[in-house]
Amino acid sequence: MSAPVNGKARCRQHGGASTGAKTPEGRKRQSEGAKARWAEINEALAMARAMRQQNNEAIV
Repeated sequence: MSAPVNGKARCRQHGGASTGAKTPEGRKRQSEGAKARWAEINEALAMARAMRQQNNEAIV
C-alpha cells in the first residue's frame, strides 16, 4: 500500500469523483467535446438504421 500524500484531502489511489470544469473555458471545451461525441454516435446510429433498412428491403 502507498503512503498518503501530504497536503491532499483525497486518497492517492482512489481519488474521488471529478467535480467537473470550473472555468468558462473548461466548460466550453467540455461542451464541445460532448457535442462531437454525440455527433459520432448519431452518425453511427444513422448508418445502422440505413443498413437495417437495406436488409429489410432485401428480405421482402
